Amino acid sequence: MATPEEILLILTKLCKAYPNFTLQPPLVDTCTEMLADLPAPILYAAALEHIGRSAFFPSVGELRETACGLMEAAQSVPDPYQAWAEVKRAMKQVGHKGEPQFGHPLIGEVVELFGWVDLCQSENLVADRAHFIEAYQRRLARYQSEQRRLPSVQQALLAYRSEHPSLPPGE
Repeated sequence: MATPEEILLILTKLCKAYPNFTLQPPLVDTCTEMLADLPAPILYAAALEHIGRSAFFPSVGELRETACGLMEAAQSVPDPYQAWAEVKRAMKQVGHKGEPQFGHPLIGEVVELFGWVDLCQSENLVADRAHFIEAYQRRLARYQSEQRRLPSVQQALLAYRSEHPSLPPGE
């Protein structure tokens, strides 16, 4: 995770790229608080990415969004069609009696919703494919939202959920 010193170095780099921008101490404090949960190399790469595509100094949200996008790209989360292709391969290789292993946990979560045996024994793979892709897209969007969320916001949500256990799971 990025230290205050690393964040300050990244902000200094950004200021060199945007010489008309004046860095104020309150912004340094805000950036330190809002970006500390991100790895410094990813944050640095996000700053470079922003410099390469924008004429304006980034907001904290823009920098965070770019950094999270880079982390997602590094994690190689499969898109819905890649995920379905992996499920189909597992159906052929493992069969309904086996225990499939998937390259990303999201695939397994969605397969679990449908039931492995039910998917393998289905007589309507066209419909299953459409339903799987739709469910995977929803779960992927939720996963990306969770990954991009500030830790303090995530903690507040968890605390709220524990105080209100009757709420449905999810966002």
